[in-house]
Amino acid sequence: MITSSQIKAARAMTGLTVRAFAEKAKIAFSTMVRLESAADEIPAGNVETLKKLKKQINNGQEQN
Repeated sequence: MITSSQIKAARAMTGLTVRAFAEKAKIAFSTMVRLESAADEIPAGNVETLKKLKKQINNGQEQN
């Protein structure tokens, strides 16, 4: 499973802010903040949210 630090690092690699990444991933800004700040633990999130997160990370890496 992915940790909050890994989510934050992957998002940073896309070059997007938290807000911009959340908008592109079609998830709430507050959800993205929560996912990135889970004290380096596995963040709680439903499967659909994590799928959207993964999709946007992959899309962001392809654009760089």
